[in-house]
Amino acid sequence: MSIAYPPSIPLARLPTPLHECRNVADLLRPGQRLWVKRDDETGCVTTGNKLRKLELYVAQAQQQGADTLITSGSALSNHCRATAIVARHVGMRAALLLHGPERPKLDGNFLLMILAGAIIRAGSGSSIPAEAQLEDMAERLREQGRKPYIIPPAGSGKLGVISYVKAAEELKSQVDEAGLRPGGVTVCYGSGSTYSGLLLGTRLHGINCPVVGLSISGDAAQCRSRTRDLIDRTMAFLGVEPCVADDEIEVLDGYRGEGYGKAPEDLYAFIHDIAQRTGLILDPVYTGKAFWGTVQEMRAGCLQHAQDVVFVHTGGVFGIYQQKDGFKLDWQTV
Repeated sequence: MSIAYPPSIPLARLPTPLHECRNVADLLRPGQRLWVKRDDETGCVTTGNKLRKLELYVAQAQQQGADTLITSGSALSNHCRATAIVARHVGMRAALLLHGPERPKLDGNFLLMILAGAIIRAGSGSSIPAEAQLEDMAERLREQGRKPYIIPPAGSGKLGVISYVKAAEELKSQVDEAGLRPGGVTVCYGSGSTYSGLLLGTRLHGINCPVVGLSISGDAAQCRSRTRDLIDRTMAFLGVEPCVADDEIEVLDGYRGEGYGKAPEDLYAFIHDIAQRTGLILDPVYTGKAFWGTVQEMRAGCLQHAQDVVFVHTGGVFGIYQQKDGFKLDWQTV
């Protein structure tokens, strides 16, 4: 289907690879295969799904003559880390509103934000909504003579959804070339735009299988409501006919543990096991929960009858450093 996408700039290394995740057959039902769409390989320090989104947001910011990108997330945020680095790539500054401690640990994603020279407003004490705080930051920057552009928190807006409508088109070409007919597509569900874009994109580009979001923190009902809103606004923006029914929005919240940034001990063990089996690096905040959920749903859940499932790896390798104390590791010697 031909879609008139908004302008973008090239930031990500595309297309990202699609390959079978071998050495996990004993974790699945007989005859099943798990494939991985490697959006953790969109870049190096800009690794992950957020880079696809920034291609559209930064293009719009440049059109508006902006010199500073403003957005929000946590100190663990892949989006804030990618925004800080991309801003420098294109000759801008980044100003970040970070939820959490006023002095985050100088590690992982937060360390890279600081290295890239991001302006930081941190702390969880404010009851003011993030959108209002971002507007306040923008006004302060205007008073300093700067020209800010606000990216929605976590990059979750129409342009973020569109970036994964485009990614679904890329995936369609790859599965066709491989002669693959997926019985399911799975992805981490955080702020919702990646999942919403994949679901909308698969319907627009002819991948007719369940698309399952594995929530890393939110309640499933709230996630489904957010998805409905994101998809509806994006379809209206693109001028496409409604093509996603309510019952096609599948979000599971049984693998989120105690919430954002909190992972049970057995998830760390699972991440360690997958790394040793496959070399695939997952993190305990985002992709570890989603991959764990994918395997469980293939064994005895909503995907147990799917022969081939595609997991979209959204990146987040640097977040593993901020959560390293959860691992119980030893090493071999000779």
